[in-house]
Amino acid sequence: MKRFLSAKILFVVWLIATGFTASAAPPDVYLAPENLMLENPYYRKVCEARSKPALLEKAKIQFLIGEIRQSQYDFIRNGAVHTSAMAAKHILMKYTYAFRHVKTTDDFIVKIASASSKTHESYLVRFDENTIYPARDILYNELHRLESTIDQKGCS
Repeated sequence: MKRFLSAKILFVVWLIATGFTASAAPPDVYLAPENLMLENPYYRKVCEARSKPALLEKAKIQFLIGEIRQSQYDFIRNGAVHTSAMAAKHILMKYTYAFRHVKTTDDFIVKIASASSKTHESYLVRFDENTIYPARDILYNELHRLESTIDQKGCS
């Protein structure tokens, strides 16, 4: 455990020392493979809510939080590395406090899930030691994949 924490601390020190900035994520980078996306319990809820706009936005937000939770990647918030489960828990807590200000999935990504409300630092997703992208880009990729999958494959 100590070794693991030491590696994470060294990584954060490296991020700070190098002034690292994440590059934009390519449009085909996701938190989970498509088969896991289809297993996300909120995928079905998005399908069921398609005819109810208010419920649809909430279902999409829940879907994105579920994708974060089931991801195998690390999330970086304010320079600290967190597991996907911890990241999902934090974002859900922020959403719970600010849901009145979130009307759309876009609001959720921009206002809740992209950056710290205290430091305004962007949240990052670390795919490996050399591949880090802004969470905002990845969440938009996930949202677009969700919408295009439903459009192309339906909800069966």
